[in-house]
Amino acid sequence: MAGDVGDLAGILESLVGRIARGELRAEDEFMARYQVTARAIAQRHCRRFEAQVDDIVQDVLTAILRKLRAGAIDNPIALPHYLQQALKNACLAFYQQQSNERREDVSALDATPAPRSDPVDLMEYQQRQRMVRALVEELPQPRDREILRRFYIHEESRDDICRALDIDEHHFRRVMSRARQRLREVVEERRGQL
Repeated sequence: MAGDVGDLAGILESLVGRIARGELRAEDEFMARYQVTARAIAQRHCRRFEAQVDDIVQDVLTAILRKLRAGAIDNPIALPHYLQQALKNACLAFYQQQSNERREDVSALDATPAPRSDPVDLMEYQQRQRMVRALVEELPQPRDREILRRFYIHEESRDDICRALDIDEHHFRRVMSRARQRLREVVEERRGQL
């Protein structure tokens, strides 16, 4: 077993050194050696059948390759762990970015300025409010409609909603996230029909 670790360390040191010296063949070996492993790691940290897995893997391997070229990874034996951590972080960042984009989409529907005395502004405000209400009402799940109505339209606090719907405070985030996702799907469906 100790010989296996020593062999692996020697292989990795050689590979990292050759990449740092600019050997293109070593870069190809790196990609061939870690492509399948990286994909398997990314799939563990992504949703099942995530379409972006290959892009995430390619981005991470390319970023590590750049670091290897620059000599920024000085412990070759840590390369597999570094790869695993980089993929985990990239998958997490991908889903955080998606979540932020969804939040912005839903918030854009509700982010309406307070009506002013200008009749045009007031009319636009009322139209947006009607649109948000109509989209929420299209949701198939009564619980989704209720939580979004209370939160976005009636602007009730999270604590009040949790009490009214008998939802645990920690569970609220998951319920709200799923309701927002379903609302986003309705919004996307409507956009596709325009």
